[in-house]
Amino acid sequence: MIPPAPAAIVAQSTYQNVAPVRNPPAPATPTLAGLDRTFALAALQANHAEIATAQFALERSSVAEVRGSAEKMISEHTALGSAMQPAILHALGTSSPPQQLSAGDTLTYRHLQTVPEADFDQEYLQAQIAGHLAALADFRAEADNGTDARVKALAQHWLPTIQSHIVMCALMLRRAA
Repeated sequence: MIPPAPAAIVAQSTYQNVAPVRNPPAPATPTLAGLDRTFALAALQANHAEIATAQFALERSSVAEVRGSAEKMISEHTALGSAMQPAILHALGTSSPPQQLSAGDTLTYRHLQTVPEADFDQEYLQAQIAGHLAALADFRAEADNGTDARVKALAQHWLPTIQSHIVMCALMLRRAA
């Protein structure tokens, strides 16, 4: 026979017919250093994605303004990659950065490969806006909450560039509509 559970433990249980838990585990929350590493990986992958999709836009787009913005994306994201590499490698604790795209960025790239030529420019610009909005959220979170001074400064420094890319793409998308 199982002895009765102490009343304090039973009072903690929120479900009937569920064994009480004496010491429920604390919810998992990333450490601030973990946030820096998470940001570093996301920023690196997003930067690779912006360069890859912009290179693809140079191949597929027939609109001079879109091709010009793709060239600007490649130039500025290449500069961003070079500037962030030391801080990102430090935050990731590695000497060579991962070169792969995130799963979401891979899906976006594959989608762009299947878009009919007539729809490519709008789809590309929408993908750029979505990618930059996600990056903006990541960079703001790091700028506000990061603990690694180099990574935090990097996020703060590049926020205006990310914002300008969103505006540039949104204006082109509006003109194309």
